[in-house]
Parts: sequence; structure tokens; C-alpha cells
Amino acid sequence: MSPLGCAARTGLTKCGKPSGKIGVKRTRSDQPETVLLEVLRFLRGKKIPHLLIGALAVGLWARPRTTLDIDLLISIPENFNALSDAAPEAGFQVDRQWWAENPLLQDRQIRLRRGSVSVDLRRAEGPFEQNIFQRKRRKRLGENTLWVASPEDLILMKLRVGRPRDFEDANALAVNCKKTIDFDYLSSQARRLGLVDELRFVLK
Repeated sequence: MSPLGCAARTGLTKCGKPSGKIGVKRTRSDQPETVLLEVLRFLRGKKIPHLLIGALAVGLWARPRTTLDIDLLISIPENFNALSDAAPEAGFQVDRQWWAENPLLQDRQIRLRRGSVSVDLRRAEGPFEQNIFQRKRRKRLGENTLWVASPEDLILMKLRVGRPRDFEDANALAVNCKKTIDFDYLSSQARRLGLVDELRFVLK
């Protein structure tokens, strides 16, 4: 399990409520939690709206899962040129091979690397993803705070991808956050996104 996952386990109570026990280690520059804080600092410096999604976000709300991937949703009107040009100065390498292998995502996503950790910055597109920014939540990680997608929106994002581990993550969120989840919002969005059967499967 990644150090960030361990921190989420020891420092968060049910549905990600802070218990005051989190300690973020910074002994290696390529540890996921260190890279996360660095990329957040980078995005804040560029005044780019952002929020955490993916496995690390799930770990803050529910159960931690080992991962060396950091996923963030960002809101930018232009292409990724300015970001890719500035990334090396912040200590990140642009994964241009990934771009070459995924040409259809070049206008949608950029992958940065630091050591063994990859950072995917995905542009928010469409009403659903834009709405995720309106519903974002602030979470505490050690002495730091960060914006994270809500449990409801994480469930819907996981169902859209639809891999077995995504269904596991969605189920963990639904179970751990069942007392606070807005099920009316979940159901209405599932209908709009064509995910009614997937949501029913997770909630059964």
C-alpha cells in the first residue's frame, strides 16, 4: 500500500472524516503523497482550478488502494502547451510517448511524471464534469488541504469507466459514505449518463 493510502487509513474515519492522526512523509521526492503536494503547488501557482479524482480520491473517502497514479481534473480554456512548457521547471517530465500512443487524448489529457509516479491532468469537458467543480469538497491531508471530487461524483466517474476495480471502488464509496450520500442526485445523474443499471448493480 502506498504511503498516501496508509495515511488515509490511519487518519480518516468513516467516509473520510479527519481524525487528526494523518502524517505526510516527505522523505523521498517520488513518493505519491509528495508528488501530489508538488503538483497541487504547481497548479495553484498557475491559477488553474483543479480537484483530485481517481484512486487517491477514493482513498480519502473510503478505502485506500495501492497506486502510483495521481489523477486530477482541471479546468483550462486553452490547450496544454503552457502547462507542458512550465512542467519541467516544476520538476515534472512530460510523457510525450504516452501522448504519441494516445493521439485522441492530446487535447483532453496530459501525463506528467516524476520518478515512478505518473500524474494525469484531465481537462473537464461537458456539463457533468463542469458540475463536478461546483460540487467539489475540501479535504484535509496532514497539514494540507485539497479539493476532492464528491463521493457521488466519484461513484459516477467510476461507473463510466466500468473496469472491475472501478466497480469495487464505487461500491466502497457507496458503503462507506451511505449516511451522507445524496442518492437523489446519484439517481438523476445516472439516468442522464445512461448508468442506471451500473448504479443499481453497485447499490444492490
